[in-house]
Amino acid sequence: MREYRVKRVMLLVAMVGALVAGTCQAAVWSLDTSALDLPGLERLKREPGVVDWMELGDRLLVAGEAGLSLRWQERGLAASEVRGMSDLEGTVLVLSKHSGVERILAKRTRVIAHEGPFFVIRPSGPALNRLLQEADHQLRFVRAGRRTVVFRSPAHLARVAPASAALAPIAGAIDKSRYTETLRKLIAFKTRYTYSQAIQQAAAWAVDAFKAAGCEAKVVPYSSRGKQLPNVVAELRGSARPDEIYVVGAHLDSISWDSQNSAPGADDNASGSAGVIEMARVLAGRKPQATIRFVLFSGEEQGLLGSIALVNQMKSAGELAKVKAMINLDMIAFDPTAPLDVMLEGKVISHALSDRLQAAAGAFAPALKVYRTDNAWGSDHVSFLDAGVPSTLTIEYEYDGNGNEHSPKDVFEICNIDLAVAILRMDVAALAELAGVAGK
Repeated sequence: MREYRVKRVMLLVAMVGALVAGTCQAAVWSLDTSALDLPGLERLKREPGVVDWMELGDRLLVAGEAGLSLRWQERGLAASEVRGMSDLEGTVLVLSKHSGVERILAKRTRVIAHEGPFFVIRPSGPALNRLLQEADHQLRFVRAGRRTVVFRSPAHLARVAPASAALAPIAGAIDKSRYTETLRKLIAFKTRYTYSQAIQQAAAWAVDAFKAAGCEAKVVPYSSRGKQLPNVVAELRGSARPDEIYVVGAHLDSISWDSQNSAPGADDNASGSAGVIEMARVLAGRKPQATIRFVLFSGEEQGLLGSIALVNQMKSAGELAKVKAMINLDMIAFDPTAPLDVMLEGKVISHALSDRLQAAAGAFAPALKVYRTDNAWGSDHVSFLDAGVPSTLTIEYEYDGNGNEHSPKDVFEICNIDLAVAILRMDVAALAELAGVAGK
């Protein structure tokens, strides 16, 4: 009997030990948080047993004790274990502005998570080195920090102060047919490649378009590869605060594997350039209190050449310190699936600006779903951010699924004009609020 009791106690001890070991065993899960509001999401991150996490919109990667998944299942939260991982150490965030990234990564490493336009990988040292060799100004690899918010989904955005209803006439003045006409005219250049004669012709046409809208406008040249390249700069001078400058910009140039003959660049980026011209038309004659500069850059596809040049020119002229904020429009017209959605991309210094864009979307483009990230990369807002100017890119959320950019297939027919109009209503209302434009 005594021997039986001893064996029974030993068995119980072994079972408890196994249970404790299983509970303490580390693992990584991919958790669907779409059913949680922001407070619920933040509480989940602080739960006992959670060691590390990475937020990717409605997807949360969680590293922690194995028993966590049982708790989540009891609450109806879907979680799947990420095989072969016990922590998030060594993970790398992939930043890009173009589709085809998944194919590049698949050749070199395993994709741990893909949510929205972001990829998470954990490559070996040699694999990361090979990937870094393939990176250019449109592809970047960033080591992920602990407890990282990669981007926020609409369900998890913090509340912001509402936009004034007085701005409604300005947002409503964005005209779908006028925007479409301007977009088609830019596409009609067939190419707007930075080092072609066509970019000079497109720039001259854009100067005339800004003047017709009621703005002062000119080409401001800069040098690259021994050529004079054009930035188009238009202005509405402030009536009360002329030394306070707000910049809204987009890149005019296009690129493809046949850049000299066929680079229509409808979405990338005639969509944004036409949007800047349409915003100028809406705001011209409304006498902003602060100065508004509308800029169409060239050389974006070659490494942000035009925006870097303009930032340096403004710095030399003593104007850069006067720039309070910059809004960038790049690829605003591709959205093949409902609902319409947009990414606001900046950095911490952009939060106040992105707040106003979020508020404007809620008030004047309610069908537009807003996502936000502080992982700025690969477009002209970065040149301003690097100079310390609060800047936010407004870009289609689904750009990673496009597949037409940088090719002759980037034509009008792939464009979702309703998305572009919604983004423009958000942008113009936020800009009008900041620059003190009356809503009459």
